[in-house]
Amino acid sequence: MAPVPDAAASDGRLSFDGVEVLAPMVRASTLALRLECLRYGADLVFGEEIIDKKLLGAVRVENVAFGSVDFVSPNEKVLIF
Repeated sequence: MAPVPDAAASDGRLSFDGVEVLAPMVRASTLALRLECLRYGADLVFGEEIIDKKLLGAVRVENVAFGSVDFVSPNEKVLIF
């Protein structure tokens, strides 16, 4: 993986010159895709926006395989957070 360029510009502001960024995309911003993009050279990747109504309706599920807690949409059966 290439080194990430220094984000500090000479005037103190952030600079993203030379940085490959992957923005969230509708129905194509899963963790697996973002990790793969990092593997293929993206410097920054962002997840999709979490909609508060979707998070409020989520079910808390312990993920034993990863030792984490997931929040899953009961209607769509997909991981929210």
